[in-house]
Amino acid sequence: MVNKAGKPVVQLAKISMAEPNQSKQLLKFCPACFENDISRYGEAYWHRTHQIPGILVCLEHKTLLHESLVSFQDGYLSGAASSPENYLSGDVQVTCQECISQKLIEIAKEINELCNTQVGFRGFRWLREQYQHRLAEQDIISNFRSKKVELHAEKLENAILAFYGWDCLNLVKPGLADRLGRYCLRCLLACDVEPTIDRVTHVLLIKFLFGSVSNYLEASQATA
Repeated sequence: MVNKAGKPVVQLAKISMAEPNQSKQLLKFCPACFENDISRYGEAYWHRTHQIPGILVCLEHKTLLHESLVSFQDGYLSGAASSPENYLSGDVQVTCQECISQKLIEIAKEINELCNTQVGFRGFRWLREQYQHRLAEQDIISNFRSKKVELHAEKLENAILAFYGWDCLNLVKPGLADRLGRYCLRCLLACDVEPTIDRVTHVLLIKFLFGSVSNYLEASQATA
């Protein structure tokens, strides 16, 4: 908007609109937030943070989000309200192992922090170089300063699975664990050539390689 570029946001942000294994996305809600909204305002509303891709828990109540009956597209076109009529049956229970829930909370915090931070992004080529430096430190890639980079894909895949766990990855990004090696190869070493790889995977990689989004941002400032 600042530059008056006549292009859609998804095109400017290079967001993929055709992710593999992507099902129809539904608006999400937290039952505790719903009750609090009714008590405070007399009505409930769709919380922005609950709809961000990759966030599966309510950061205020530390509970898993529930899916409504309203899709993103239908909610946008019809203006569907956040009301009991648009929620799944109260008998539906969303459960998750405690160890996985804690990982989902940590990932949600990282994504939320990134969404609320002014980031001086220096481009996908720079991001790829940062990835390569970290991977070289962990002996996951070799010869990264030459034109032919050697990626130890199996070692990378095993390290990421050990860090997050198969179940956690598949909850945050359905299908990612099954195609982790080849997908991360594109994300890590070709993100400047094919920049439409989803942002959730980049956040997962940043947390895996840097420990947190804060550490990544500090590293980007140090090399500025």
